Amino acid sequence: MLAVFAQPGKLMCAKGANPRLLDATMEAAFAAYAKDELSVESDIAIDSGEARELRELKQIVNGIREEMRYYLANGNGTPRSFWRRLNERTAQEMQIYERTRRELENESSPETWESKNEALRRIGLRTIANPKEQE
Repeated sequence: MLAVFAQPGKLMCAKGANPRLLDATMEAAFAAYAKDELSVESDIAIDSGEARELRELKQIVNGIREEMRYYLANGNGTPRSFWRRLNERTAQEMQIYERTRRELENESSPETWESKNEALRRIGLRTIANPKEQE
């Protein structure tokens, strides 16, 4: 369930699924999932023979699991509030990405593109390709 949030600024869901429905359909199920996760101390195993993308995904999910354990164990909120927190964080990241994309639509300066992309990298968001560089 945490893999939905593994890519900053993007909800990861099956092709054709509506990411907006994830919150409504999964929030209740997340409470049971979180309770089970608190009882499991080990992280998702990472095999060095796996594809780099899969290893990175597992590392990110393990980080979110640890964040969730800490959040819940220290009385910071409920599983539902943590789920909402993940959704809110993703929505904010999506807004930052889209705002940056709009700012770059008519931008021609390579320095500006690099500066904006560096700002996205610093907060863990994917960068935006400059279509003028691809020509």
